[in-house]
Amino acid sequence: HAARPSAWTAIARELGRTPGACRDRYRTLFGDPTPGAAPAAPSRTGPWEPDEEARLLAFAGSSATGDVAFGAAARAVGTRSRLQCSRKWGELRPSSAPRHLDTAAERLALCEALVARGVTDESDVTWTELGWDVPGTATTVALSGWRRLRRRYPELDFPAALARCVADLR
Repeated sequence: HAARPSAWTAIARELGRTPGACRDRYRTLFGDPTPGAAPAAPSRTGPWEPDEEARLLAFAGSSATGDVAFGAAARAVGTRSRLQCSRKWGELRPSSAPRHLDTAAERLALCEALVARGVTDESDVTWTELGWDVPGTATTVALSGWRRLRRRYPELDFPAALARCVADLR
């Protein structure tokens, strides 16, 4: 990385890996590869201490959307890597935060939020800014929920599939 800062494609080709895998491994070992970013703090191993869990929960609880940026979480915890924080959050995540859109009302709320945004193509959706009202639901839950709904109507274009989903869910 020092010879070719942020040239992940060239580095990946040299190592026989994907660019994303190389970047992620670098972030795990050394922190954010952005020039001028602070280096990663050494990570503890072994069982989590109660105060580490408390710092992770406090950081994750401050997220208005329910999404957690694990690089930032690792900096807030101070003693664990972003991957360790991600795994621990998977264990600690409140059960009230859905992992799937389980009810028709939740699926309808997602579709209505898409309609309200006036999007005409899935690629126009900014999932992190969708702002639909299911507290604690992460962006990936919304995206995967939409994709499950979308599979019902593969022959329809986006607006028609969205309209059909809304009609079916009402």
